[in-house]
Amino acid sequence: MAGQDGSQTIPPAVEPLFEIRETPAGFLGAFARVPIAQGTLVLDDPPLFTLDAPLQAYLFQRAQSGSGSGPTPVEGEEEEEEPPKTLEEFLDKAIRTMLSWKTDEQRKEFWDLANTRPELPPAYGIFATNAVQTSDETGGMFLLLSRFNSSCRPALSRPAWNPSTNSTRLYALRDISTGDELTWTYLNVTFEFEGVEARKAEMLRVFEFECCCEACDDTRVGPEARNESEKRLLRLRRLKERIGWTGESRTAGQTDGRMEVLREMVDLSRLEGLWETADRLEKAIEHA
Repeated sequence: MAGQDGSQTIPPAVEPLFEIRETPAGFLGAFARVPIAQGTLVLDDPPLFTLDAPLQAYLFQRAQSGSGSGPTPVEGEEEEEEPPKTLEEFLDKAIRTMLSWKTDEQRKEFWDLANTRPELPPAYGIFATNAVQTSDETGGMFLLLSRFNSSCRPALSRPAWNPSTNSTRLYALRDISTGDELTWTYLNVTFEFEGVEARKAEMLRVFEFECCCEACDDTRVGPEARNESEKRLLRLRRLKERIGWTGESRTAGQTDGRMEVLREMVDLSRLEGLWETADRLEKAIEHA
């Protein structure tokens, strides 16, 4: 767009790029408000708090042995006469303490999040359901990121922790249309399963919910499309096994046969909507 002096001006960015609203399944999700180009930074979300699991386990052991204290009492509560009896209770108390330092709105947003771990104390259950790794064994609680649902054909990259900004980021893996749901995959590699049902079973086992994304939901995928998807996924697995691809680039030793397999895997990944996998494969080809 040209300015009055003939120079090129950049139109102002639309903020935010997404909105949080109800999905057809009845829970909340993130949806594009405007068209989003591939490679766009869609989310840059700082954590509400982080939890260092090894440190908390160490503090719990000290508290149990009587050589240290438990988490700081939550504001407005009396200090407990006895320390938490389990590590889960100890972590729950630590989370409640950190929540006491937040605003009323932030606390409400936290308690409104899903909890698929009802066997755990409630605050820790919400954390265990929604936390994303930041660095090493530290988990972060991200209020916005927690509203981005999983899909086995994701539109966004997996979360990338940026220590310089102390935030986690999601990027668009493809061009996204207005109204599309913005999803990332909770599973690292979605084709390493013997079929869709095995993948759904793994989601249920690890994350304790049944995946209803466009690649998994029988009401959204016809028999013919499901069959073609199964064939592509099976072919991807077999090709990966043939060349022993680990997702890392190789800088030397690529044979013509291996390169041919990698190119076929790129094509299959794009047809299946596995854009992040396709990008990693293309990098492996580029560095050959």
